[in-house]
Amino acid sequence: IEGRIAELEAAISLAEVIDTSAMAGDTVRFGAWVVLADE
Repeated sequence: IEGRIAELEAAISLAEVIDTSAMAGDTVRFGAWVVLADE
C-alpha cells in the first residue's frame, strides 16, 4: 500500500492545471469542449 501511495503522490506532483479560457481555438486538449460540424 505504501508503494501505491508513493506512486500516486508522484503522479499528482506532475499534474498541471490547464486554463481552458486561455486556449487557442485551433487546439484540443483534455477538458476542452468541442463542437463537431457535419459538412
